[in-house]
Formats: sequence, C-alpha cells, structure tokens
Amino acid sequence: MANPPIRELAEIVQLQKGRHRRPDDGVCAMELVAWMSGERHSDHPQSVSPIIAAFTRSFNDSLDAEPRQRLGALTARMIGTRGTRWEEAERCQVLWDWMITTAVPAWLAAAQRPDLAAAVASDRAAALDSVIVALDAYGHAPVRRVDDHRISSMVSDSLGASGVTGACLAGRDAADDASGSRARRRWESARVVVRAAAWFVAELEAAGDEHIPTPLARTIDGLRESAFAMLERLIGADESDLAPPPYPVPTAATTYVWSPDAARGVVNV
Repeated sequence: MANPPIRELAEIVQLQKGRHRRPDDGVCAMELVAWMSGERHSDHPQSVSPIIAAFTRSFNDSLDAEPRQRLGALTARMIGTRGTRWEEAERCQVLWDWMITTAVPAWLAAAQRPDLAAAVASDRAAALDSVIVALDAYGHAPVRRVDDHRISSMVSDSLGASGVTGACLAGRDAADDASGSRARRRWESARVVVRAAAWFVAELEAAGDEHIPTPLARTIDGLRESAFAMLERLIGADESDLAPPPYPVPTAATTYVWSPDAARGVVNV
C-alpha cells in the first residue's frame, strides 16, 4: 500500500489520455500506478488486477480532463490488487452486476424503452436475446451500417465516458482468460444492446432542438458516477472491510429517462 505522500502526489499529477513512451511525456492512470509501485514505465502494471487495469485504461481515455483527475485519488489503492483466481472472479461478478442491472437498463430507458429496461433489470442475461429482437423489430437495429460518422462518434464517446466500453473490454478479457465462451457471449449481447440503445439516443440528440434537454448527457453523467462507485468496489474486493461506495449506485430498477415533453430525471421503471 502506498504511503501518504505518494497518495497526495497521485492526486495532483495531471493524468493524460493514451499511452506515453516515457513519464516525461505524461502519464495515464495505469502508467502512474506503474511509477508509484516502482515498476518499469507501462500502462500494464503487474501489481494491478487485470480487470481493474483493463477497465481503468478505457475509462481514463474516455473521460474529460476534470473527471479523469478523480482516477488519481484511486491509483494508490490499485497497487497490489492483483489477486487470486477467486478474487478476480469476484471482481468479474461485480463488473457484470453493474453492467446488467445498471448500465444496460439505463441506456434502454434513455432510448424510451422502459419496458425493456425493466425486463433486463428483472431477468438479467436471460432477457438479452429477446431485447435484441425487440430493438430490431422497432427499428433500433443491433448492427447498423455506419453511414453517419457524427452519430457513430457520439455513440462511441458516450459509451466510453459512461464506463460501458471499459466494462465490456474488462469483462470479455476476463471471460477469455477463464475460457468462458458462454460468459463472453453474454458480454457481447449486453454490448450489442447498449450500443443499439445509445445509437437511438444519439439520433435524438442530433435531430433535436439544442435548447431542449435530451437523455444523452444525463445518462452519461449518471452512469459515470455509478462507474466510479463500481470501480471503488473492484478495488475493495480484496480488502477485509469493504465499505459502501462513496457515490450513489442506481438500483436494478433505477434508470434515466427522457421525453420530448420534459426531462424527468431519475425515475423507477
């Protein structure tokens, strides 16, 4: 565990996007961890849980400068988190629980499908295949020809900043390491659902009046806070006393919705 001066230093270092050839060129969150733990310069520090590292690399590169700095306060606690297979399996379960009970329902509700959001929150992975069919039937095709660069970019940025991309990368990597083809398929199904839902929301954003609130920013903001809380839980999986996360985590029934009439905030579905 890093000592207090190192912790304070971690919080003031300005984190940057991407990998860097040397520390003088800047550091991302994982490169900062490697430096603090005395490892060679790398964004794959050996002292960190692979699941935490994979999620944090993506999250770091997707966040704007101000929220990215919040990762600095967590980097010292990441040192020494590489754990046993049991600990990594526990982390993978935390990651999946967040994805299926929070991220997927939130994006579905934002896409004006609270019925599908409720189905996923209730039935979890068992509902994903039927949700994919329903989205396709209603025109939210799970696989779309990328004919609008602006929409595609909005979707990618939104899923990254909300923590979904990092969760999918970390979850699929963990499934591959465990030779879990079934687990990988459920992660891929969840990714297809959130991308289809986010695409619909991005189209609303692009076609709407800039003076009328849309669900895109609110969904990103809400999930980003939840993703930070989830990351705290990933880090705390090997700590003897896991305290509640400092940020509110939406429950399985809490999602972020929008209508043309008014922005309704957080509601239950």
